[in-house]
Amino acid sequence: MGQGSPRAAPAPRPAPIIEVELKFRVGPDTATALRALGAVGLPHAPPFRDCYFDVPGAALGRADVWLRHRQGQGWQLKLPHGDPRPPHGDPEPPRGDPRPTHGDPQPHRNAETTQTPPEPAEPGSRPPPNPPHGRPPSAVTIYREVWGDAGVLRELTRLLGVPSAPWGSVRAALAPLGLRPTASFVTRRRGVRVGRVKVELDEADFGYGLGEAEEEVTPEGGAREVEEARKRVEGVCRALGAEPRQRIPGKLSVFLARHRPRYYKLLREAGRLEEVGKEEKEEEKEEEEVPGPTQ
Repeated sequence: MGQGSPRAAPAPRPAPIIEVELKFRVGPDTATALRALGAVGLPHAPPFRDCYFDVPGAALGRADVWLRHRQGQGWQLKLPHGDPRPPHGDPEPPRGDPRPTHGDPQPHRNAETTQTPPEPAEPGSRPPPNPPHGRPPSAVTIYREVWGDAGVLRELTRLLGVPSAPWGSVRAALAPLGLRPTASFVTRRRGVRVGRVKVELDEADFGYGLGEAEEEVTPEGGAREVEEARKRVEGVCRALGAEPRQRIPGKLSVFLARHRPRYYKLLREAGRLEEVGKEEKEEEKEEEEVPGPTQ
C-alpha cells in the first residue's frame, strides 16, 4: 500500500454525484489484503471535523437526508438515491426538545431554535431499500451528494417547504431554518484506491474506527452504472474479508448512541441508523453542547 504525498486536502466538488458505499470492519489483515489487491495510496489529508445539523423533530434525519459541514471542504447534503421528500408533520420530539414557540409557518414549523440540541443522525448507515428482484440483500448505501452553499440551499428550501432562500450562505440560513448542530467529531483518514473503488480507513476522535469502500458515479451514468459500481464495491470488500450483507454502524451512529441517545433512538425507530452494540456504545455519556462548524 503506497504512501501518499503529504497534506493535500481534497477540493470541494461543486457538481452533484452519486456515492455507492459499503462500510466494513478493519482488521489486522486489512492492510495486507489491500497490498495484495495492488492498492495505490491517495494523497494524505489532514484530520478534519464533521459537524452535522438537523431541525427539531429530526425531519431531515427521519427522511434519510444528512446536512453536514466538513472542515476544509464546506457544506454537503446527502440525499437517498430517489430523493423522497421529508414528512412535514413531526412526531412529538424527545423530552427536553421543546416545540417551537415563535410561530413559524406550517410547512417548516419544525424550524426553530431550542437550548437543548436534538441528537444526531448519520448518512450511509440506514437500511438500504429492498434490492431488485433476484439480487441478494446488500448493506451497500447509495446517496446523491450535493456540495456548496448554492446547491445545498436550493435542496434545503425544497425539502423544508420554504418558498424562497434570501440567504447568501448555508451558515446564514441555519438560524432562520432552525437547523442546529447535532454531532461534531474529528476523523483521521487513510485512503487508497483499488481500481475504481476508493477505500478509506477512518479513526474518529471518540475512539471508533471503520473502513469504507466507495465509488462515485455521475447522475448521467444511470442505473446500470450505479449497479456496476455496487458490484465493484462489494467485490473489493469481499477481497478484504468483509461480508457485503453485514451492516456496520457508521461513525455518526456510534457518536449519537454514545452522546445523543434520545436522538439516536428517534432515528433508529425511523429505520435510519444501524443498531450500535454494547461494545461500540460503551456507556452513554451525558448530553453536551455540540460545537458549530469550523472553516
